Amino acid sequence: MAALTYQGTIDVFRGETVSVHSYSSPEAGEFVRSQIIETPHSLIVVDVQLSRQYAAEVRRYAESLGKPISRVIISHMHPDHWLGIDAFKDLPLYALSEVIGHLEMLGDFWIGLKKEELGDQIPDQKVIPQHVLQEGEEVIDGVKFVFRKVTQAECLANLMIELPEVKTLLPQDLVYNNIHLFVGELHGENRDILCFDGWIKTLEQLKTEDFELVIPGHGDPTDSSVFDRSIGFLKDAQQVFETAKDHQEFKARLIELYPHYKLPMLLDMSVLTLYKLM
Repeated sequence: MAALTYQGTIDVFRGETVSVHSYSSPEAGEFVRSQIIETPHSLIVVDVQLSRQYAAEVRRYAESLGKPISRVIISHMHPDHWLGIDAFKDLPLYALSEVIGHLEMLGDFWIGLKKEELGDQIPDQKVIPQHVLQEGEEVIDGVKFVFRKVTQAECLANLMIELPEVKTLLPQDLVYNNIHLFVGELHGENRDILCFDGWIKTLEQLKTEDFELVIPGHGDPTDSSVFDRSIGFLKDAQQVFETAKDHQEFKARLIELYPHYKLPMLLDMSVLTLYKLM
């Protein structure tokens, strides 16, 4: 049988009873990471990519492992992490209640917006997770998971998953590695609270915890040193926002500060809300 080939890349981290297979799409898919958590008898998929093409690769790789997918988890409502959901709609879909609520309210908007850009790569209809994921500890197939919810940070509600047995954190988009962070989320009833303070507070807490492996939502797997790098970027972005004369200066100054960071288009997306351009 011919070896399976993928446009994305896959990193595998093996533990005694739990392993993580981490798929990253190429730049065209915004380097989004889907995590496939392998327990003794089943798989859990976390996030399903921006488009049908890369979602299909994640599904194909998961099926190559020869174990059933027991659940698919959507970590947050940003479209690059759930628009590939068509490829998994036959499986049990889970998300935080806040994420389900936002997908019900804004799913059609995101589908329409992204179809203009990506056409048939985007599903025709939204698919809403039918299961509410609860915060806290849960043992699944003999493996301890810790599901943690974070609000007022990168998104209105972000899910992090801890695997204590292997000292691993899957923070999804609460951590980016060498990629410009999306800092355009607005919080509060009047959408007048910026993401910076809440996000930095979360990362400062994570610095005090004992993680050996951190697999971000965008960028390469890394270690706990990524928390300081992310805090530094957020503090710089906050300072630049407070002093830049307009959105063009905001983007230019951050690119100057972080010339090696990928996906400057995330700065373009950030300024849409920061500078009320939409």
